Amino acid sequence: MRGCFSAAARSGLENSSTLAFSHNKTHHPTLPTAYMEIEGLELKYNEVPSSFARCFCDSCPRAAECLRHAVGSLAPAKAAIGKCVYPQSATVDGGCPYFRPICTQRLAWGFTSLFRHVPACKSAMLRLKVMDCFGSRSTYYRYHSGRYLLTPNQQQDVLTVFARAGYDPTTLSFDHYVTQIAY
Repeated sequence: MRGCFSAAARSGLENSSTLAFSHNKTHHPTLPTAYMEIEGLELKYNEVPSSFARCFCDSCPRAAECLRHAVGSLAPAKAAIGKCVYPQSATVDGGCPYFRPICTQRLAWGFTSLFRHVPACKSAMLRLKVMDCFGSRSTYYRYHSGRYLLTPNQQQDVLTVFARAGYDPTTLSFDHYVTQIAY
């Protein structure tokens, strides 16, 4: 399930008092780690995927509700290089094609609970169909072990496999769930 942050939380992005610094020795021992707390989740600059583009366009009308801008505002002063959205492309026709709302998503992993009530004679075939959702056996086991996390769309794909096999998807659940910021 995907939930966007409330207007009150988004307005907190503009308030510099929501910014804080901590020292994280595992990532950059010489740089303080900037983070922002939003609805109980910490948006930490050093934990943002390096492939996620940051935005520094303060004049954008949607800056207060954009995840890219929130991440860019947390960039440490010593940051010199990284993927970013160029300001001239950020406000095309009053809307930004790179806008990303500040939202969370409920991610899942583990399939043991899904197969708990599946008879042994059906589980092998059903497991192969679920593996087909991921393209390979090794990828399936990475999602099973929690090394990879299932997005809401992937969760729906897996539940659809069970629904086609005659199981009620509303009664099924994955082994573990976690809510994270949707990059």
